[in-house]
Amino acid sequence: DGLSMAWDSNNGAANNIDADAAKPTTTMLKLNDMGIALTSQPWETIGLLAGPDIEATSDMDTMIDQVTAVLENRLAEILAARHRHSAGRVGNDPAVSGPSGVVPPENYARCCAELREYVNRIGSNYRDCRYHRFEHAVHVTLSANKLLDCLEESERNYETPGKSDQDLNSHRSRRSITFGIANDPFAKFCLVYSALIHDVDHQGVPNAQLSREKDKLAVLYNDTSVAEQHSLKVAFSTLMLPEFAELRRALLPTSNDQFTFRMRVVDLVMCTDIASPERMQQCRAKWSEAFKEGGANSKQRKYSKSSKLDDTTVSTVTASLPQLVRLRRSSVCALPLTKFRVSVQERRCSGQNGRCDASSDNDSRADDEHESLCAAAILETMMNAADVAHTLQSYENFLRWNRCLYEELHEAYISGRTETGGSGVKDDPSNGWYKNQLFFYDIYILPLARKLRNCGAFGEKMGRQFVLNAKMVRKRWEKEGHSFTEAMIESVAKDTAMSRRISNENLSTSTKNSTSKSTNGVIQSR
Repeated sequence: DGLSMAWDSNNGAANNIDADAAKPTTTMLKLNDMGIALTSQPWETIGLLAGPDIEATSDMDTMIDQVTAVLENRLAEILAARHRHSAGRVGNDPAVSGPSGVVPPENYARCCAELREYVNRIGSNYRDCRYHRFEHAVHVTLSANKLLDCLEESERNYETPGKSDQDLNSHRSRRSITFGIANDPFAKFCLVYSALIHDVDHQGVPNAQLSREKDKLAVLYNDTSVAEQHSLKVAFSTLMLPEFAELRRALLPTSNDQFTFRMRVVDLVMCTDIASPERMQQCRAKWSEAFKEGGANSKQRKYSKSSKLDDTTVSTVTASLPQLVRLRRSSVCALPLTKFRVSVQERRCSGQNGRCDASSDNDSRADDEHESLCAAAILETMMNAADVAHTLQSYENFLRWNRCLYEELHEAYISGRTETGGSGVKDDPSNGWYKNQLFFYDIYILPLARKLRNCGAFGEKMGRQFVLNAKMVRKRWEKEGHSFTEAMIESVAKDTAMSRRISNENLSTSTKNSTSKSTNGVIQSR
């Protein structure tokens, strides 16, 4: 199984460790089973099914176990790939000790324990918001992991296409239908890790509000992707603590691994700032360059036209308000596209994570560069899809998280933290909530689903399913969403009034008790 791969090669002899002593503990086997169960659940029902391993919960320990199980299996995949590559490089000589980057089996249990503690630290740093809380991070993490599972299945089912298919897809390398992602365990770990940490310590208000309030984080990050940059800072600084040394040694044994990990995670988290026109345009430009030829791009142009998007317009979503933003013409083509490229050297050794073949001709180098760009664009699209996975899964999932988002924005509104622009007027999220969800689907969710389909990495059936799910949810919301919105607004208002009344009563009781104690103290002193 997934965990066994990290220690079972050569029966433990490569590290001069007895095979029985190298076996994982019962706890690790249980976590591995949980990871398999979480990965195997259907995309549409993530978080909805009952079961001891896969059921959505607010119990902190269970959520930590679920995320750890998924990450642990992804980490084991990295270690197994390194071990297999090293064994091949040294000729499987049992006398040769373990190579750099392969965790000795006796340290693997400690590494897994540190991984769980790291997930615990990150989970504890999520605030008690209604939407951007740890439960959301868990759902996004499990959804990102499931997207990877869909990619892996697509790669397994892929057969060499006929000539006509090759001509149609001549714009990309057909060496891998997933552009190497399915065979790159390090990239897959980066995606799941990014999903875990992407909203850590989120305050429950959008970046624009933090900038208007002159929050210290907005000042620190120059009003640019404030929440995203702060989440990255929290995640990386926590990972660098001394108590996670074994985890770092297993995951990032070389400086090149450390650089690649940071670069990939930063890109994946920053692309979730869908309220930033510049960030959205950067992601769009990367996608356009990656798929600028052949059938996929022609489909993209067709759908862009139907969505009223052109080369100078991007869709953004600020809190609950989707909108089209027109950029200055000078900024549209000024993006440094060459920075999007993952290095050729890195991509050529994706399967072994950082161990490369030196020889390659110019054609192969160009193919590698283009495949790297396509892989980076698809990974960012997967991250965006996981972040709003409830909109691409089922109507039940959509309603659940839609209400959570409304509750969070309503709470910010009651607290006076929803000012629109510089007007000083509070933005009531109930205004236009029903129609805003429809517009959100039109300008963001449906184009996102079509990207997942048109890239071809998920196969025809699953790629089409993303679009069908999005259309189904939108259609049901158009029909039923108005009544749901009215009931939700009324229910949240009642809940808010009750919470305020209880809070006021508790405050009054506390004040009386404090006054009584003070009076008694005066009497006793007299």
